[in-house]
Amino acid sequence: MLCVGSVYPAMILFGVGLVVCAGFIPPPEPGASADDIAAIYRAHASMILLGQVMLMTGAVLFIPFFAAIGFQMARIEGRRPILAATQMLIGVGTALLILLPTLFFAAAAFRPERDANLVLLMNDLGFLTLLWPFAPAFFQNMAIMICVLSDKSPQPLFPRWTGFFNLWVAILFLPGALIPFFKNGPFAWNGLLAFWVPVIAFFVWVIVMVIMVTRAIKRTELIG
Repeated sequence: MLCVGSVYPAMILFGVGLVVCAGFIPPPEPGASADDIAAIYRAHASMILLGQVMLMTGAVLFIPFFAAIGFQMARIEGRRPILAATQMLIGVGTALLILLPTLFFAAAAFRPERDANLVLLMNDLGFLTLLWPFAPAFFQNMAIMICVLSDKSPQPLFPRWTGFFNLWVAILFLPGALIPFFKNGPFAWNGLLAFWVPVIAFFVWVIVMVIMVTRAIKRTELIG
């Protein structure tokens, strides 16, 4: 339960770090000029750096949550929990993909007086690394979906709708694949389909999985 609960401070740190401190939600325009982006970092360098401290900490706190999901999946799979291991390894990779952009954003804010094009480069690297990796999220949800729907026990650990829910969330992540091809519109990194829909889907997914994993753990305690 402590591992499940780690997602609460993780989400708070994400929100405060990205929205309140860094001001990265919504993200700056992908098509903004180098001077415009550099001006943002020069005006808010300290707050952007503080935001990255929070984002880095929050990224690590997601790992116990992914592990809690994985151990419940392992109960379904039994002796060969391949899908559970896949989900947990992808979860660790996802955390690393969140750690990397904090370094890029911090580098841009560390010396905001440097050439504007270099600040723009760091900003591009940060947002592309943070928002583009649709594939890990997609396959993580697919692993959960396959595991849940493969549970043939008389009383499945998770309701079957949880599997289909993960499938739909995985599909909603797919528009993020087009982020590098657009600087404006719904598929840009601040667009409706590539940013807002996946972000909302992720937050809803967290809520649903917290409830489902908590129920599964409590059920184990009652049986045990």
